[in-house]
Amino acid sequence: MYIKYSDGVFYAVSRFEEKDFLKTAGFRWNPEKKFWWTDSEQKLIRLRDILHEANVPILSILLR
Repeated sequence: MYIKYSDGVFYAVSRFEEKDFLKTAGFRWNPEKKFWWTDSEQKLIRLRDILHEANVPILSILLR
């Protein structure tokens, strides 16, 4: 999984198997564009903590 940031929004690029981590952190699903997103830094931090506890790496966070 990696996170992209653009125009105030964090976008998760992830596999289907990782969706529950994103849901638990509070990310929202965009059914038209098929990606998880949030505009909350707190939810991004929550995702980082959830993934750390589950030993799932975040490959990178790309800031533009």
